[in-house]
Amino acid sequence: MNTTDSFTVLDAKTGKGISLAMEELWLKGKILPVGAHLLVIHNFRSDEDQPLELVYAFGPAARCSLAAILGAR
Repeated sequence: MNTTDSFTVLDAKTGKGISLAMEELWLKGKILPVGAHLLVIHNFRSDEDQPLELVYAFGPAARCSLAAILGAR
């Protein structure tokens, strides 16, 4: 598997992996004339002793332009 096809959660201090189990995935969306609006909620269970803070980063679609993202005409 290519590493860009998945993600791994790492402890920022130690660099060690953190085990998470997805318990729920909720999707709600609306198809628009140009694109779509999608709300995604993930609920995970962690066996870690401390609370976790995760940051997701999603790149724009391959055919998306900066002007389209900013709403330029």
